[in-house]
Amino acid sequence: YTLSLHDALPIFSHDIEVSVIHAGVDLDIIEDIKPIEFKGPYIFSCRRLVRSKGVDITISAFSRICSDFPDVSLLIAGDGEEREKLSRLVDQYGITRRVKFLGTVSWKDSIR
Repeated sequence: YTLSLHDALPIFSHDIEVSVIHAGVDLDIIEDIKPIEFKGPYIFSCRRLVRSKGVDITISAFSRICSDFPDVSLLIAGDGEEREKLSRLVDQYGITRRVKFLGTVSWKDSIR
């Protein structure tokens, strides 16, 4: 399922700033693509694994909500120079069983 920004905001503290970054996606292209089945709810991140993309922040934020959402997983698609560092960060937070690195995926696969 997808949680809208409106529904997600009450989950978080009111003293944080939230920014929405819209990635341009042509909905006509993805209309006929069937989603990949994954057991349970998940958060999906698809980007290059480089420092400037802030994947470490995504992992840190995910680690903070794990106890509140015990069934949610974090799927990370992409590859880059930070891959090993991010894997160690996942280990450090003790969330290895909840985070899956998918590696490089094609654009079409990433929108499934």
